[in-house]
Amino acid sequence: MANLESAMSEMNTALRVLTQRWEATQAVWNDSVERDFEQNYWTPTQAHVQATQREMERLAQVIAHVGRAYSVRAAQSRAHPRLSRAALRSSHEFCQCEIH
Repeated sequence: MANLESAMSEMNTALRVLTQRWEATQAVWNDSVERDFEQNYWTPTQAHVQATQREMERLAQVIAHVGRAYSVRAAQSRAHPRLSRAALRSSHEFCQCEIH
């Protein structure tokens, strides 16, 4: 999960830097080409990156949930060694997550 968190941080930093540079560019570039670029490239790119950030956050939550569920099951297995692997597997609904 550290890699996911690192990627999320890098993406956030990159978007912040890019936004700052875009705003600086807009201060000196104000014509129809700039408006076309903003409408057709910058705004959609910014929206896609923000949507990706939201989905990465959701993925991090799912991974954390599964990790917690796995830890609980592993602890139960150690506490009750007579539980078979099949019994543990059959109780998979314990760690199911709703993903949209």
